[in-house]
Amino acid sequence: MKLNFKTLAYFVSGAIMIVAPLTLIKSSHYSPRFEDAEKNKAQSWAGAEAYYQMLKADPSTGLINEEGRAMADQEALLRMQNTSNFRTNSAL
Repeated sequence: MKLNFKTLAYFVSGAIMIVAPLTLIKSSHYSPRFEDAEKNKAQSWAGAEAYYQMLKADPSTGLINEEGRAMADQEALLRMQNTSNFRTNSAL
């Protein structure tokens, strides 16, 4: 049997058509982003801490002032109650 260019081209293209889908199927296998669970947990907690700091910190100082937070929470609660009362009174 003589191997000519056509036979070789058909063989190579057939092999590619069989191997390519198998390669794609294997590459879609799930793998977690972080193999080490402790590293993942530490990054999660560090991100949560930074987010909490950003939410609760005083914009002018960058620190969390507990007295100021308590006053702000109380003011927000009063505003919610006033808005709630306004809505119920205006519906009457």
